[in-house]
Amino acid sequence: MRWIFADRKDSEEAREIAMLESKIADWWEAFTNKAPEFAEVFQGKANWDLPEWMIKNLNPIHEELMWEFGAAVNGPGDRLVITPESRKELRPLVESIISEAPELPGWEFYTYRLAEDLAMTAETVRSRVGTSIEGVEVAVEREEGNRIALKYVSDKFRGSEDNEALNIAFVATETLLGEKILDHWIGEISVAKKKKGFLGLGKSQINTIPLAALKDTVEREIKAIEQSLPEEPCYERFDKFSWSLVQLKPTEQEDYPERSDMLVHTTTDFELLSAALKPGFASERYSRHGETFCYLKIDGAEGLEDSSFADRGEIEEAINAVLIPAKSGCTIGGGTGLRYSYIDLALLDFVKTSWKILEILRAGRLPNRTWLLFSDADYCGEWIGLYDDTPEPPREAN
Repeated sequence: MRWIFADRKDSEEAREIAMLESKIADWWEAFTNKAPEFAEVFQGKANWDLPEWMIKNLNPIHEELMWEFGAAVNGPGDRLVITPESRKELRPLVESIISEAPELPGWEFYTYRLAEDLAMTAETVRSRVGTSIEGVEVAVEREEGNRIALKYVSDKFRGSEDNEALNIAFVATETLLGEKILDHWIGEISVAKKKKGFLGLGKSQINTIPLAALKDTVEREIKAIEQSLPEEPCYERFDKFSWSLVQLKPTEQEDYPERSDMLVHTTTDFELLSAALKPGFASERYSRHGETFCYLKIDGAEGLEDSSFADRGEIEEAINAVLIPAKSGCTIGGGTGLRYSYIDLALLDFVKTSWKILEILRAGRLPNRTWLLFSDADYCGEWIGLYDDTPEPPREAN
């Protein structure tokens, strides 16, 4: 379901949102009342069933939300992490839950699992996988899409298909780096049996490093990627853009989720477009200015006969005429598919700016089946229909 752009008016979706908001309030009231007793459980002085209590009180919001307790980071006390893990469409909901957290002395609340030290990582791997990380090393290299690839090696591993080794690698990555870096920056995680000398990763030859050095090494790579990104936001560079044409070969089908029918596409950044078309995209890998990369999807089955816009170019001009002077974004590409037309956007303050764009499109009387969609995996469940009666966009079957 949507959360950020859900319909808050008198509709079934609005009623569902109201119920969730009520459940979030109930959750925090229950947590506040129970908070004094948590310390006794953590210290082994009480034996009431904490997992059962969490299921009873948190699951009514959504049964697939995960949770984790730990020590506070910014002072004495405890922390609670609520995370959707692989259910990325629930991340805006989780952000909203944590934003409603009360001010409780000795408590901190987070939406991602935090990074831990090597000792805690060893303990976590042992408890979740049932083995040790002693002797495990890792190779770090940048890969396509401004991601970072990790290859874990050990003389204990049986090879690249060793499932236990792959579990060790994933748990170690999440625990050492934290869930946010894992989700937004880490690409391929692989394993190999340790060999003498250099280890080949991709086309280069690099040395492995001890696990204790992984976090600092990855953070340096992230900083290097960020420093390589444009110094100005897209709207400031609009007049300097160079454009390239991309051609694709889509397969005909009844309807087309996301951008699966694209035939031709002009873009200011082929690498960005390529990454945005793949799972796991995160805007922060392509902007140091907090831009969010998204796109308009316009059903061309009925043409633009009833619109004041003659073609996609005029739509782009109208959008840029408003966004660029307001320093809130610009178009960065556009294309045509077997059925739909597309306009790529780079937006600052994307929630507020999204509504500005819709105002422009409504004034131009674009087709009913027009949506604003988001490239980020964290916003995969979010969309805005142009009109109140615009249906849900076509989606990939689960």
